[in-house]
Amino acid sequence: MTTNELSPEFWGHVEEHRKTVISCFVTIVVTTAIVLGCFEWLYPLITQPLETLSESPQLVLLGPLEGISATLKICFWVSCGISSPIWGFFILRFILPGLKTSERSLALPFSFWSLLAVVTGAFLAIEIMIPFTNRILLNFNESLGQNLWSVSHYLDYTLMLVLSAIIAAEFVVILFFLVHYGKISSGKMRRWRPIVCIGLFVLSAVITPPDIMTQLALALPLVVLYEVTICYARIREVNYVERELSPAYRNHPKNSATLQHPS
Repeated sequence: MTTNELSPEFWGHVEEHRKTVISCFVTIVVTTAIVLGCFEWLYPLITQPLETLSESPQLVLLGPLEGISATLKICFWVSCGISSPIWGFFILRFILPGLKTSERSLALPFSFWSLLAVVTGAFLAIEIMIPFTNRILLNFNESLGQNLWSVSHYLDYTLMLVLSAIIAAEFVVILFFLVHYGKISSGKMRRWRPIVCIGLFVLSAVITPPDIMTQLALALPLVVLYEVTICYARIREVNYVERELSPAYRNHPKNSATLQHPS
């Protein structure tokens, strides 16, 4: 097929894709510049977990470019998180025309809960996970030498823990949505339990520092939440069956022909 044989709808789709990419790129660049201007306020927030330690390690710069490279990296990722409602809106506007009506109805609530998961994951990482991991690593390192932590390494390590907490929170949201709208059943989740549990521990080992306590602190809550989701799926299935068998539901004109899974 030659370029001239492609339909106008295809080129319209390509043009919309180009506009979406440019809009997302401009949004992130502008937000990065704003965050960079507020970095003096942001940096104490990132290093705040160190203040909870009895003997806070000293952060040092190990090269002339380390400060600027670490600053730009943190500003970029923070701007991606802060501007996610904006570039998420552009992406959502691009994909909505290709979704079914039932799928479109899920877009807004999923976007809301997904954004809430990002905020919750970042908050839990800064307030609980990072101070907990700092204490473990500080005590371990004291037996080996003086704690002089590189600014770049500490910011990378902080970013890794925040992203791992956000990924965990997003996993929970996606799982509950799949269960709530009947995409997966409790029976399937019970059959997948061994594989999922192993996968959660492997994922925790990959996205967290190499200490067993931090890995368990991330993996165990996810395993518990997976079990809670199985219980939630079972409760919805029981409620659905009870409603399906009730005479009032079966005799209703809308339900007498076909009984659909509850949404």
